[in-house]
Amino acid sequence: MKKIVLMPVKNEGWILNLSLQCASTWADIIIILDQNSDDNTAAIYQKFAKVVAVKNISREFNEGERRKILLQEARKFTGDNLLFHLDADEIISSEILTEENNKILENLAPGTAIKIPIFNLWGDFKYYNQRYPWGGNYIDIAYKDDRKLQFEDGFIHLARIPQSLKEKSQALENFCLLHLQYLDLPRSAAKQRFYRILEFINSDKKISSALKLNFKYFFTKEKPKLQVLRESYLATYQDLGIDFKIEPKLENYFYQEEYALKEIISRGENFFKWLDIWDVDWQTLGINKYKLTPSLKDPRHLFIRIYHHQIQKLISQTFQMLRALILKNALTYRFYKKFKKNH
Repeated sequence: MKKIVLMPVKNEGWILNLSLQCASTWADIIIILDQNSDDNTAAIYQKFAKVVAVKNISREFNEGERRKILLQEARKFTGDNLLFHLDADEIISSEILTEENNKILENLAPGTAIKIPIFNLWGDFKYYNQRYPWGGNYIDIAYKDDRKLQFEDGFIHLARIPQSLKEKSQALENFCLLHLQYLDLPRSAAKQRFYRILEFINSDKKISSALKLNFKYFFTKEKPKLQVLRESYLATYQDLGIDFKIEPKLENYFYQEEYALKEIISRGENFFKWLDIWDVDWQTLGINKYKLTPSLKDPRHLFIRIYHHQIQKLISQTFQMLRALILKNALTYRFYKKFKKNH
């Protein structure tokens, strides 16, 4: 059995060197699917002996196609291999290097999947955000390929394992996934605006679609609730000489931001006025950062501004209160049933 990492990348020079250093300590093969990167991404992955690089010539955003291409490339290697779907801004915690965990992974049966806890690091490598929905979640991360499994079609935010395995995914707590996106907060904010715009364009484009997307992504704007990261998550990597730092910013350019800007210019501000993307000055960004010459103004009237600044927050807080209340009642009921059974 080989442990194979499947990783799509596009302009990930800021973090790729670190994530590939970590993955190279435990993976046998790392398959990179390059989505037309035009920064130093290629120069970085070409330095790693375990990397097999594949170019995706399509410029359309389509996660479903990426998964299928990566699976096809993985099956060029014989055997029922263990496939890890990782993004460039993710690393598996260093406990994956222990002999015990290696045995667990070796003994997985073909056609089974695993899910592990995910922690979103925030600002640096010392803290993670435990606020809902960041804290306490598991993510399907890998599956033992029986060479028959297939992915269903899809567009964005898709599962990393075939749908047929979702209900049978085994939970492991021996190691975890560390998500590094929020080490660079300006980059992360640009990415979240990009997602809103991309999904809105591919929706029915009604006001209700914009409201749903605003609710879906509002948690990315909320103040984090920070918790100290356990040292063991990085310790073995550090013992191997890996320096946990992100690359210095050579330029403050985000391809997601440029895409978003061009869509706003093309479709007009009013098309996106209900989307919560107006926390930046798109006019200034276009002129100073991307050498575009748009004539853009904030299209929101007073009610939309109030909705973006206040009403969304109220909706989100109400939702979280209800969720906490439901969870508390569920735990109380479970305790009551256990108590009644024992007495």
